[in-house]
Amino acid sequence: MERPVSFFSEGVKLAGDLFLPNDLRPGERRAGIVLCHGYTGVRNLYLPDIARILNGAGYVVLTFDYKGWGDSEGPPARLAPYSRVADVQAALSFLAAQDEADPERLGIYGTSYGGATVVFVAAIDPRVKCVVSVVGIGHGARWMRSVRHPDEYFDNGVLTDEPRVISGTPDPNLYALERYGHFTYSIPVDSRGRYTVVLHFAELYWVPDASGSVGVGTRLFRVYCNGSTLLDNFDIFKEAGSQHALTKTFYHLRPSAEGKLDLTFDPIVNYATISAIEVIDESE
Repeated sequence: MERPVSFFSEGVKLAGDLFLPNDLRPGERRAGIVLCHGYTGVRNLYLPDIARILNGAGYVVLTFDYKGWGDSEGPPARLAPYSRVADVQAALSFLAAQDEADPERLGIYGTSYGGATVVFVAAIDPRVKCVVSVVGIGHGARWMRSVRHPDEYFDNGVLTDEPRVISGTPDPNLYALERYGHFTYSIPVDSRGRYTVVLHFAELYWVPDASGSVGVGTRLFRVYCNGSTLLDNFDIFKEAGSQHALTKTFYHLRPSAEGKLDLTFDPIVNYATISAIEVIDESE
């Protein structure tokens, strides 16, 4: 027997389905299992088949969609690791509150990225008495590099990754890549949100001469976000010198109606440049 359910995680409404064994007697409580899908999965792809098999073995089973996936509310198609942990814990709380489930006998099952999530939840939540991870992610950073690229959503410009020694930052690797030229990044976001954007710069090309003056004014450019000026006549060297990290932060930026932050880097003198772009959802 299957019925649609909903519950909340961090104030966001999640959609789920509760699967009950056919031989469940009135007033009886059975061990419960939460099934967790992977990175881009949704609850109705393959989890119902697993739920029915577990029902046949006597378990009460809950499937659900993470925030922003499937039928759940929230910013669409995002991967927020700790938010997914919170979603699984909310699912456990919901399942434990059902009359058909025994709150002292709860387990969690996850596949792919969900396999990594359930291992983390089991380590921090004592309600979990059993955990199963199927083809789970063991090394998050290495896996993310295999499915995403460090430089995406751009149009035009040239990418260079010449190694440089950068000062003034706890993360010099962030400045290992540089895109230069006349270019735009169109970053997909929720069109309803407001965002903080942090731009990371370093002057990697122009260095001072013996007098220490050459470099100032040799690279000037503008930066726009959806047509609004963020920086004008911007001179990295003048503000930070050569091979030194410099950040600029902008708050409450509105995306386009299509759900894009269009960041345009417009040269005035020589090429525009950027090392990294950080986008922060202000609702979190």
